[in-house]
Parts: sequence; structure tokens; C-alpha cells
Amino acid sequence: MANQRVSLSCSGLSSIVVAVLITFISRPAHSRTLESDAEVLRSFTASIDPNSVPPYLFISTCDFKMDPCESSGELFLGILCSTPVDNSSSRVTAIDLDGIG
Repeated sequence: MANQRVSLSCSGLSSIVVAVLITFISRPAHSRTLESDAEVLRSFTASIDPNSVPPYLFISTCDFKMDPCESSGELFLGILCSTPVDNSSSRVTAIDLDGIG
């Protein structure tokens, strides 16, 4: 009888763990960049004809699958963000379009 209780308890615990994981996975991730800043940046980059600018401009590095203020490496080059001390959203504070300098 004791073994049966342990088995039922483990099964119940597994169900709870799965439910909690599904809850966290299905929630949208908190964007680090203020949504209005990201939307303006998205609109700005969409308004530029890629054939009208040289390929070395930073504008070609924008990939909105990533968060502009959270990305690193070769994405969103030329985008400067302020990082708040509290847990609020980051702000886009500068845009440098020219990769040459």
C-alpha cells in the first residue's frame, strides 16, 4: 500500500511540474526594449529601400527576431540603448547608420 501511495504522489507531482512548465513556456517573453521604441525602429528600417543605401550601413544588421537592446554580436549594430537601474524596459537612445564612421 505504501508503494502505491508513493507512485501516485510522484505521478501527481509530475503533472504539476508539467503544468507549471507549460505555463512558463506559453507566456510571451518580456521584451527588454520599450515596445514603442522597438516599433519606431521597426518602422524606420522598413521605410528604407535597401537598394538605395550602401551595403556597409548598419541598417542592414537589424533583425527583429531579436530584441534590439538585448542582442549582441552582429545584430543591431549602431543601436545604442540605455539600461535602467530598475527592472523597467531599455530605451533606444541613439542610432548610427554609417558603419564607416
